[in-house]
Amino acid sequence: PPRSTLFPYTTLFRSGEITYFVGNNIYHLQKGDIVLIPPHTIHKTKQRSKQKHKRILIYMTEAFVAEFLDQRPELLSCFQTGFLRIDKQRRLKTEAILGQLLLEYDSVKSFDVLMIKALLVQLLILMDRHIRLGQVVTGFKPPDALTDKMLEIVRYINENYSEDISLELLAREF
Repeated sequence: PPRSTLFPYTTLFRSGEITYFVGNNIYHLQKGDIVLIPPHTIHKTKQRSKQKHKRILIYMTEAFVAEFLDQRPELLSCFQTGFLRIDKQRRLKTEAILGQLLLEYDSVKSFDVLMIKALLVQLLILMDRHIRLGQVVTGFKPPDALTDKMLEIVRYINENYSEDISLELLAREF
C-alpha cells in the first residue's frame, strides 16, 4: 500500500523493473536511478515484471546531519527534486560512496557514526551537484489515458488528504 515517512530517504535502484509513485509523479526506474523522497510524501513501488528488484534505501533524520547544515543549509534541498538519472561515470562514483557506506554500516565491530555521517554528507553533496549540473529527470509522462487519470486521482487525494475521501466521492469526481 502507499505510505509516507517522517524522514527524507533515498533509494538507489540496482536492478529489476519497477515503477515508483512519488507524490504526483511516476518514474520507471533504470539501474543507477536515484529517487529522493521528502518527508510526508506519499509513495509506492510497483513491480513491472516477475524479476525481483534490488534497491538500497537510506533513511535519515535532519538531526543526524544537523551539524553539517550550519555550513551547508541547502544540504537536504535535493529531496525536493524527486529523481536523478545520472551518467555512468557519476553513477559509479555515487555507487562507490554507497558501497563504503554499506561496508561501514555492516562492520559491527568498527561501526563509526562519524564515518557514516561523512559518507552520507558526501553522498548528499554529490546529489546536489548532479542537480545543479542539470542531470535531473522530471516526472514521467503517462503512457496512456488510464495512467493519466490515475495521476489526476492521486493529485486530488494528495491535495485533499486531510478531508474525508470515499470511493463514492472519487467515483463522482472522476
